[in-house]
Amino acid sequence: MSAARNGGGNGRVIIIGGGIIGAAIAEALIEIGTEAVIVAREPGGVATPGSFAWINNNAPCEPAYSALRHRSMELWRKMPEGGPVRMDGCLVWDVEPGDWDARAADFRVRGCAFRELSRDEISAMEPMLADVPERAFFHENDGAAEPDDITDALISASGAQVVVGDVTAIETASGRVTGVVMGDERMDADHVVVAAGVGSAELLSTVGVKLPMQNLPGLILRTMPMLPVTRRVILAPGVHFWQTNDGGMLAAKDFGGSDPAEADTIAEEVLGRIAALFPFGGPPMEAGRSITMRPMLADDRPVLGRVPTVEGLHVAVTHSGVTLAPVIGQILAAEISKGVDDPAVMDFRIERFWN
Repeated sequence: MSAARNGGGNGRVIIIGGGIIGAAIAEALIEIGTEAVIVAREPGGVATPGSFAWINNNAPCEPAYSALRHRSMELWRKMPEGGPVRMDGCLVWDVEPGDWDARAADFRVRGCAFRELSRDEISAMEPMLADVPERAFFHENDGAAEPDDITDALISASGAQVVVGDVTAIETASGRVTGVVMGDERMDADHVVVAAGVGSAELLSTVGVKLPMQNLPGLILRTMPMLPVTRRVILAPGVHFWQTNDGGMLAAKDFGGSDPAEADTIAEEVLGRIAALFPFGGPPMEAGRSITMRPMLADDRPVLGRVPTVEGLHVAVTHSGVTLAPVIGQILAAEISKGVDDPAVMDFRIERFWN
């Protein structure tokens, strides 16, 4: 069975992937009048609900990647207050003493908005923090997104159509995208965006496109709701966490994920460390844990934009999906609807892997 196109002048765009990247692209396309359909096995995504969902530009990276993150964070800051995103900053003291000056120098070179706080300044900012460090970095432009809610919020705001299905192949004719296959069904499309996270390489292989990935598992813990104690993301030695809108903590030994094979040991350590930092009267109660495969490219950088060997095919894959979602949506929408090649993604095209 074939679903015919019925879009406007720009035709129909099918986005494969129901996580935050796919939702952001759909929202940006619909905002400029282009029909966008999200096709996903699991609406809401797989990696997004299992992510730490920290919006940041903290880790050292190349200038082009840092600039892309800065740009996306500014877009996040324009989101209405009171929703699933809050931009209240991040406190970091998970830094080796010998690395402190180098980290500060890196932040300055990349233009990060940060301050070095003293013990007294930290106490004033976080009055319920019991184990106060001697110093910390405060990244004022950082934030966090409710991982269970942010994708639904973007889709609801855009009114994008969501089709639940498992795309098994991308169809082409004469070097151009014509649609996608879902079992015995197919859908016509003028453009296809592969934003399927860890499944992206397999989908691209159906049209002979190679995408080297090294997906890795990550462990994230959730606690039962508790009294509100902080609105900021906190990176302390041995634990990274932030408090969600319902009062629970989203936590990990490392925000990038921890070894699932050591889940029980890590959970005990993480919950104990949170209890030491904030006087809850005992370790917070674990509500659950997620072990999620995280989409990682072979060079740890995003892959964004058109695929030069197949007209109408585009890709958007990154392990920094929550941070980069708004700018990826903006860039891909302009590329698809207006043919605009954004200079910001020239270093992140897929063909870099083909040389």
